[in-house]
Amino acid sequence: QFPSPPPTIMRHNRIKASRKHLQYLSLNIPNLPLPPTVIFDGTYITEGITNNVPIMERIMGIFKSGGIVRARWVVTRETIDELKLLKSKKADIFTPVLRFALDECEIIEPSSKSTTSTSPVSSVDSILNFVNGRVYTFCATQDTNLVNLIRSTGLASLFRINRTVTILDNLSGEVKR
Repeated sequence: QFPSPPPTIMRHNRIKASRKHLQYLSLNIPNLPLPPTVIFDGTYITEGITNNVPIMERIMGIFKSGGIVRARWVVTRETIDELKLLKSKKADIFTPVLRFALDECEIIEPSSKSTTSTSPVSSVDSILNFVNGRVYTFCATQDTNLVNLIRSTGLASLFRINRTVTILDNLSGEVKR
């Protein structure tokens, strides 16, 4: 069996891939908004907080490798509502998660067309509505269903956490079309 490469080589390869990813976006997406918008899903924040990952610092480290010095952090109202509901059931886990979402992120209110419907909107639907209404955005999530839906639209890049490492996922084929 082959030995795994040392952590410094793996880190170098991730930074190099992130730089290429961001360079591709800047060259091929017209009107790429700067500073970029990062929309957080509750699953990502929960994973980061429970694993003691410095969420903002890790994402900014990836952005800085591509020459981006600041970002806009957002979370949807539906995500906040879901975190409040979960906090009432497991306060020890979800109190710091909710605090992060409220203190560090701008809250995006539901659009007027989604508030007129009678059925409640889930956080996944609200994130998809936000992503579909933008030129391009970044989404930080651990939800595999949301990952698949966003990759199929090609309108967002994905941040994921693998153990304690923040990863900028590879571009989907939809972005390259």
